[in-house]
Amino acid sequence: MKRKLFLFGLMIWLFITNSTAQFNRPIIIDTDGATDDFRAIVQLLAIKEFNILGITTVDGAIAPQQCAEKVINLINYLGRANIPVGVGATLKTKAPVWRDACNQFVWAPPAIIDYKSPDASKLIIDILNNSKGQVEIIALGNLTNIANALKQSPAISAKIKRIVWYNEKLLPPSGTNYERDKETADYVLNTKIHIEAIANDDDNFKLDNSFIEQFTKSKTIFAKTISEKFSIDNLPAILKIHPLIFWDDIIPVYLLYPELFDMMVDMQKPYHTFTKSFNRDEVKKRMLQIYCQTYSSEKNINFEKFPIEPSNYQYDLAPFVDSIVKRYGVEEFKFCALTNEIHGHLGVYSIVGAKMGLKAREILDAEIDRMTVLTYAGRKQPLSCMNDGLQVSTGATLGLDMIKIAPDSLYFPKAEFTYKGKTITIQLKEKYQNMVDKDFGEAIMKYGLLTSGYWKAVRIQAIKYWLEWDRNEIFDIKE
Repeated sequence: MKRKLFLFGLMIWLFITNSTAQFNRPIIIDTDGATDDFRAIVQLLAIKEFNILGITTVDGAIAPQQCAEKVINLINYLGRANIPVGVGATLKTKAPVWRDACNQFVWAPPAIIDYKSPDASKLIIDILNNSKGQVEIIALGNLTNIANALKQSPAISAKIKRIVWYNEKLLPPSGTNYERDKETADYVLNTKIHIEAIANDDDNFKLDNSFIEQFTKSKTIFAKTISEKFSIDNLPAILKIHPLIFWDDIIPVYLLYPELFDMMVDMQKPYHTFTKSFNRDEVKKRMLQIYCQTYSSEKNINFEKFPIEPSNYQYDLAPFVDSIVKRYGVEEFKFCALTNEIHGHLGVYSIVGAKMGLKAREILDAEIDRMTVLTYAGRKQPLSCMNDGLQVSTGATLGLDMIKIAPDSLYFPKAEFTYKGKTITIQLKEKYQNMVDKDFGEAIMKYGLLTSGYWKAVRIQAIKYWLEWDRNEIFDIKE
């Protein structure tokens, strides 16, 4: 029995994802308007998993107001005019020598709109105060706006999940974005906010014609935007003499594929990490995939990409695969598919468990294998089958000793999920449980218990519920 449990836990460990939660990740972008910022923002707009709550401009490569105009033009051109844009304060320090080059670079055709940009720091404060969970801030320039927001409203620090900042060094701090406004940078660095500094120190790792040529076959607006803007024929003369090094535009790749980067920890400030090195070939490959919309945000252990082509699935499930993926996403489909593969048959409650665990992670914004689970599904089938789905979708496996079965004498399709001190309870609504009980009863009456006819009937119902039951509708949730 112990060996069986060990193997079961091992199978799940090999298949489940090990990544940050990617359920509509809320982010704020803070930019100084450099050409590499332009490329970074196009990538961030191309990544469907990111919910961009706002873009703020800071005084760096170009002045904040001019930068805001470029950002507004771009988001309108790419169909994202709903994103609010905030303008930062103008610094009294001398403008960088590359300002003329960056000013000449056109991000997108002028947008004909009547929009008055709010103050950047106020926008950051408002977004964080109105956000239900924590938000990631992507800082592509100096930290002036973030520092000003923190000074005005120190409580917002609790709403910042992390700051991912392009800056050459943290130990000790140095680099272009740090030097631009040292005082505010030091202020932010002296908080307890998690800061991850990303940098490329290889001037030969840069955008060139061979890279741009790979965009020609892609029809996405993101690839087209980059290929047109950075074609040697379209570049302003002043930019043709500047090396187009991959700088800020490696950050979107880091956000999706942190495993490609080797990060060092500041032992004096363990909440600070910085780039030691990264896999340049893979970063370039992933960047191209993001622009061309062929990227995958999955973080599988063995799979490069989880198979969702209908031809990979059994004849009765294949016709519904595309619809299931379209309605609920690859993540849920993967968890349901793996649950039933490990479970040994396609079952209703195993699917309920997979959907329930995923919903819990979304609510708690929890990473895989980081929450604990107390299940009330017991040890008796078919209700106990829910436990398998819970383990796969949360990573709270028996092997990790993160799932427990409540010692109650009455059992329900219910579980408690705890993450970072917060506990929620999720239970299948009574009307759905009654549907399952009715289906099981009819199958037993018609075919007998555990017969081939019974299992076929269960499979038919499981596929039906997999397709029809929305995890956002079928559960009662107590937070």
